Amino acid sequence: MPKKATAGFDEQLDRLQKITEDLERGELNLEESLVLYKEGVELSRRCRQALEEARHTVKIYAEEGLRDFNDSAEPAGNNE
Repeated sequence: MPKKATAGFDEQLDRLQKITEDLERGELNLEESLVLYKEGVELSRRCRQALEEARHTVKIYAEEGLRDFNDSAEPAGNNE
């Protein structure tokens, strides 16, 4: 049964792991395997996208944090 698109990253990853286990067991018929495979590909795409967005957010915060740190450290150096 496919998960909702609104499921969080952890829920999507858990579902993807379950799909992988089910497919690796090899006990499903072809139709069931194809349905799960399709769901897994979609979940993989969504998880990858979420990770890319998180990486981008971290990069922005890191750059802003470094900029703020450098900006606040510079005047202190000029006062000495």
